[in-house]
Amino acid sequence: MSKFWYPIRIFAANVFRRPLATLSAVLSLLLLFLLLELTWMALLTADGYFHGLMDTVDMEVFFDES
Repeated sequence: MSKFWYPIRIFAANVFRRPLATLSAVLSLLLLFLLLELTWMALLTADGYFHGLMDTVDMEVFFDES
């Protein structure tokens, strides 16, 4: 059981020993997550927009007999 609690104890000790480093790491991860979400939403929006445009395009093909 000590192998289970050891990483948790070390993590908690580092959090309380270096609170600013922990806060900056958490904020960096949140910023990275926000940028990922914004990129994903922009991709889905652009994809939906172009699919909507392609649905409205009607193509006609004419063949010449010669």
